Amino acid sequence: MSFNKELFDKAIEQFDVNAAKERLAELNIKREEFVKHFTPEYIAVMPIDEYVIGWGKTDKLNFSYDLEWTLSGLGSFRGGSSAKFGVWYNKEKKTYLHLKKYADYNVAYNDVRQNILSLLDAGGQDNIQSIIDNPLSLTFKGKILSVYYPTKYINIFKDEHLDFFLDGFGVETDVDTEEEKRMLLAEVKKKYSVFNDWSLQLFSKFLYEAYPGHPDRQDLATSKTISTDSCLEYPIANYITKDDSREFTLDELKQIVLNLRASGLEKNMALHLFGILYAKQIGNLYGRIAKEALASDTLHIEIQKGIKLGNFLREKISDIAFPILQVPSEEKYTNYLRALRTKPFMLLAGISGTGKSRLVRELAFKSCPNIDDLQADKTTPGNYLMIEVKPNWHDSTEILGYYSNISKKYQFTKFIHFLVKAKKYPKVPFFVCLDEMNLAPVEQYFAEFLSVIETRKKNDNAIVTGTLVEAQRMRELEGWTEGDLTLPDNVFIIGTVNMDDTTHQFSRKVIDRAMTIEMNGDKLANMFGRSGDLCYLDEGVWPLESFKAVHVCADEMLKELKLDQADTLKQGLVNKLDAINICLKNTPFQVSYRVLNEMCVYAGVLLSEGLTIDAAIAQAVDQITLMKILPRIEGDEDMFVVDKQNKNRLEMMMELFDENSESYKKLEEMNNRLDSGFTRFWP
Repeated sequence: MSFNKELFDKAIEQFDVNAAKERLAELNIKREEFVKHFTPEYIAVMPIDEYVIGWGKTDKLNFSYDLEWTLSGLGSFRGGSSAKFGVWYNKEKKTYLHLKKYADYNVAYNDVRQNILSLLDAGGQDNIQSIIDNPLSLTFKGKILSVYYPTKYINIFKDEHLDFFLDGFGVETDVDTEEEKRMLLAEVKKKYSVFNDWSLQLFSKFLYEAYPGHPDRQDLATSKTISTDSCLEYPIANYITKDDSREFTLDELKQIVLNLRASGLEKNMALHLFGILYAKQIGNLYGRIAKEALASDTLHIEIQKGIKLGNFLREKISDIAFPILQVPSEEKYTNYLRALRTKPFMLLAGISGTGKSRLVRELAFKSCPNIDDLQADKTTPGNYLMIEVKPNWHDSTEILGYYSNISKKYQFTKFIHFLVKAKKYPKVPFFVCLDEMNLAPVEQYFAEFLSVIETRKKNDNAIVTGTLVEAQRMRELEGWTEGDLTLPDNVFIIGTVNMDDTTHQFSRKVIDRAMTIEMNGDKLANMFGRSGDLCYLDEGVWPLESFKAVHVCADEMLKELKLDQADTLKQGLVNKLDAINICLKNTPFQVSYRVLNEMCVYAGVLLSEGLTIDAAIAQAVDQITLMKILPRIEGDEDMFVVDKQNKNRLEMMMELFDENSESYKKLEEMNNRLDSGFTRFWP
């Protein structure tokens, strides 16, 4: 990217300077109040509870909280964990936590406080090297300097943002540090006369809102429905303010949410904000919650209330929210979507006629966009493939193909052609239904897939795998220009399963690699009125993000949580799984890293939906136990006896779960079945 004078002139013309100055004037009143209170002299004796983040919003000023949230409109450095402050407060543990390099929180706080004082001194003297050498986190340093010295240090903190803006003005630089890049960007302002009477804050707002535009949403610049110009740098600050009394029409609300999503706001946050803006206009409980949220400057402290608002949306206005946010709103699909977002291989088990294969077609219909040839067939979506498993399958040739000595060519199967098609439409979910999957031994005809799925690895925003078919063979396929064929990350394999005398049992290898969900039928009356589930949607097509995993391994997910949240989640899941393994000690049913990893990833899916840490732990343990641990368990009564005076293993496990949980109900069913002398997960 280089300087574009035409776009620059247009941005200058369209940028509302007076409106931006008004917003900044209000924020600077708060900034001045902050600086006046937290003087260097006061910081030197400041008590720890006025520094640490973790208390939430309180009646008195708080150094870390107010820098991150109250003054977020003067440059956002939100994100990451509380560790960026060096020391913080954990409400759940009711204690101060600190970086591991310190002996205790008092040592940590004294060191951090001294570093802040040193930074303020270096900032006042323009000592860039001392600023660079200061050990405080980079974004924390940048925010402190821009708050205390707004005429000298620009309020942009991300290294990639600084690079983007410098590049937008054609500035070539070989400096490495954020501090030096901020100084260079401030020098850019001096080169253009139009900025002569602008503050650095106003210049920064112009960069994000007008030219060259927000770097995090450049891929949306060519959107047909949302232009980059309509996106806002501080979407929440623009719509939630203390004196906001504006009313919005539904059309205006829809455009606001589209702008929020385009500006990079996370899906559930956009949903909650939509709920606040809509609910504040009605006089019920949710309207009162909304007004409380509007009394604060950010949505951050209202996350818990946002969950209630999310429920309100689902119950009251899902017909509005669903097409706007493109979020599946029907609760009957929730468990299936969560399972697929944990792993793209799912088993649907149950008696014949309960709609297992139909469910896969429903998901395909709801996610199939009206493009090219995907909707050419009115009965079968182009993103759906049915493979009928045959009892005589004992190797992978029916799935992956084979080399024919007769034709001297590789024989490609419909499964391979389907994977190639999925690569052609990388933003569309593709579903393979392996019907009656266990009519043949799965670990024989599906061996390569079972191995490849364990090679899944996150690579930027894509999930890559090992090879299914080598390039040497794939080159024989007309139109193939890539190398090896791997499993596309938009493909989901769903097998239907009947467990009776005509089918094969699943090995633990298969169960370990799949998410198993039982479908034993609903009320018969619920059959009626479902024909619409097998039709293409006119709008609100379910996007790939509704099915695709965000994380493959636990470590990836944990890095996105605050440090105290990550610790709580890890300890909670490990403790629960350890307790389950104690019940299964000395049996082949104990589980290890793979199950713990997927339990953690599943918990991450729940957290992304707005659940609390405790609720996510409880549901993740319940569902992963049901889907991955209990299907492993089978045997006669001797297998489950610990000693004749105590409870058996199943009864011991039941004590680990709430009586209303799915795992408890299944364990109770399996325990009752043990009266016959033998039990297993499958009916």
